Amino acid sequence: MFGRNLDAHAPDDNSGTQSPLSLIKRAGLPSDHQCFDGRECYVTSLYVTVAACFFALVLSVWAGIRDQRKMAEAKREVVWDAEE
Repeated sequence: MFGRNLDAHAPDDNSGTQSPLSLIKRAGLPSDHQCFDGRECYVTSLYVTVAACFFALVLSVWAGIRDQRKMAEAKREVVWDAEE
């Protein structure tokens, strides 16, 4: 998601297609894909990240409640036979 957003805000390269070897960069060298729009470069990706985290939190709470109900049901179903 972050890569697609960066590519969408990077300046267009009209020099043609790049070979896969030209895309490989050594550590420390700047990337050809740079965004100079400030906040606009990343704000969409951050909104998606916040929404995904919120969705994951809701799913976690739902799973916890469901698990708690199943455990309570299982405890009610256990019948101890004291006579045996």
